[in-house]
Amino acid sequence: MPAAFLASIAFLTSVAFSEDRCFKGAVHVHSGRSFDSKGTFEEIETAAQKAGLDFVVLTDHQPSRKDQSVKKMALLPKTKTLWIDGAEVAPDKKHDFLVLGGGATNIQWEQGREMEGIKQAKEKGAVIFLGHLARARPFDHLELADGVEIFNPHKSAAGFLAQIPRFTHILISHRKNLDVLWLSLLDPPRKEITVWHRLAREKNLGILAGNDAHQNIRIFGSLLDPYEQNFRFVNTYVWAAKLTEESILNALKTGASYVGFPIIEEAAGFRFKSSGGRLVADLPAGTTGEIRLFKDNRLVTVRDNASSVSYETREPGLYRVEVWRRVRRKNRPWIYSNLLRVP
Repeated sequence: MPAAFLASIAFLTSVAFSEDRCFKGAVHVHSGRSFDSKGTFEEIETAAQKAGLDFVVLTDHQPSRKDQSVKKMALLPKTKTLWIDGAEVAPDKKHDFLVLGGGATNIQWEQGREMEGIKQAKEKGAVIFLGHLARARPFDHLELADGVEIFNPHKSAAGFLAQIPRFTHILISHRKNLDVLWLSLLDPPRKEITVWHRLAREKNLGILAGNDAHQNIRIFGSLLDPYEQNFRFVNTYVWAAKLTEESILNALKTGASYVGFPIIEEAAGFRFKSSGGRLVADLPAGTTGEIRLFKDNRLVTVRDNASSVSYETREPGLYRVEVWRRVRRKNRPWIYSNLLRVP
């Protein structure tokens, strides 16, 4: 049996038949170790606990600040929250790599030699995700990638800030209610999903949401992006055997993850699986939504106000689910499933 076919079955099985626990976390988080954040580990931990997170994945920029060598970086705290260290690296400023685990911050990153560091981290067990897909150029190193970041609020924020009258109105009216402000950033990541599907035709890829949390935006004296608000906006959910770095990273790598927006409603417990020649999507207990099923990025069926959907698969392809909810007079995405590859 061809190796590619076996790999597809393995990827499908890892997502579809897991009886693991559902954990939620924030991935792509920056601290004061990055040049563009002053956030402390204590602030991140406090926000993580208030937001009900199980894990946090740091991705501070590398190479590090000139005034801060890797050896002088503070050790991650040992707390109730699982902390996983990583790095955000942009070789030649063409692509963003999120290097998760694998001793990412113990590698001596050097300007102009970032790809060497990424390969070293990969050899040490790091999981590599492609970040900022909306601005990604043609990619030459797909063999390094384990997954992709399908949502990043910075893209939506850039478009939102460009609409000066709308931004000014919402900021003045709702700066004391950050939920309303952040809901304005919840645009469907259509370009990212298109890139994801194109890359997934060549290999299996996991997904995550990039929180890209910095806690560094103040306007008129108000902090608009506190860690807690960011962590309550979007999360990466994984089905994993236990709450350890190895288990969480393996779940991300093998596709046992999905993206949810708890700012709409808590999304823990969602499942998308294959069973008896059918694809089945089950929403979190007690919830309903508009469930949209896609094949090869084309909509094939919609079920409104539903808690689940079952679809007979008659054709091979890449299948996924989106769940939408109506919030503040607008339909908004709530959940994005991973892809299930039907051979």
